[in-house]
Amino acid sequence: MKNIAKYTVISIFILMLYTACPYNKGAYPGITSGSQDSVPSAPYVEGGISLVVSRDKKTININVKSSNGTPIELEECTASSVPHDTYENVTAKNRIIILKPQTGADIIGLNCPNQAVLKINASGCKTLTSLTCNKNLLDSLILPADSQLTHLACAENKLTALNIQACKNLESLECGKNKLTSLDLSGLNNLTKAECWQNNLTELKLTGCTALTKLDCETNNLSALNLSNLTALTEVNCKSNKLTELTVTGCTQLAKLDISGLNQLQTVLCHGNKLNEINITDCTALKQIECYNNDLNKDAFTTLLNTLPDRTSAETEGKAVLYKEGETGNVTDFTTPEALANAVTAAKNKNWKLYKKTGTDTDEEI
Repeated sequence: MKNIAKYTVISIFILMLYTACPYNKGAYPGITSGSQDSVPSAPYVEGGISLVVSRDKKTININVKSSNGTPIELEECTASSVPHDTYENVTAKNRIIILKPQTGADIIGLNCPNQAVLKINASGCKTLTSLTCNKNLLDSLILPADSQLTHLACAENKLTALNIQACKNLESLECGKNKLTSLDLSGLNNLTKAECWQNNLTELKLTGCTALTKLDCETNNLSALNLSNLTALTEVNCKSNKLTELTVTGCTQLAKLDISGLNQLQTVLCHGNKLNEINITDCTALKQIECYNNDLNKDAFTTLLNTLPDRTSAETEGKAVLYKEGETGNVTDFTTPEALANAVTAAKNKNWKLYKKTGTDTDEEI
């Protein structure tokens, strides 16, 4: 009986300890505390943002901006607020940090780079215009519908998906070094910079990105890339992909195209631009290039023709459409100087046929 009584007292004591320290799930039913090894979910916060922090790093350094300069309220933390636009250490009581604006204010910015944050849910913060969360451990980033976001920097995380189709005001995107397999930027006509390097992308949609000036999609798994009619594009880096087809037409501001080292690339359509330089060094699988209606001079063509891959052992000859009748951009006389004439001969000896585009849009060998 003494043993039974002793165990009963111990059980009651443990129960009292447990109920004395409850985890507040009532305010945010999306919160799940989980076990020591599990990761809680990041709840929806009306007008605010929630973050899930690492079990080993409950204190993080963040900068939050409000629309009127007032402090930002904290919940589930050891402190009750942080000042506007000041980097401050914030400590989570458990694993969740809740950011909320004061009455009459909005949250417009959050900076939390390199803090081992696991999840961010900003779906309730439609007033957010800038979010910088690079170099964390993010596997989930939820953005608001009808977003006012103009700047998003979430590079060097563990994201496998990124839905930004609702971010119609987005101007700058940095999402390199994640685990994304597809990225749809179509229709984001305010986007000027897109950096999505070093992911696992097999699909990249850019239709309608008419303000885009810089694209960096280096080191992915893209087999095709269509950049047609991106009329503001001035810089593109698509090295270290699996491209077999590249379409760069109607990019009227693009002056240089460096696709060197794309050893699976077979087709390059880059006519109708302002290109004065095309680098196709080590594009060993190339079999078609159309580069008429650009600004390629004799030196540029000499280099281009000399770097065409050797197709003497290939089943089909290569095809290069160099200029269009009547155009004023590319040179049309390939007989002088001697270096250019020799480059033409060398290209033909490598089993390439050279063409001009006629006024009726047919190809005529030169």
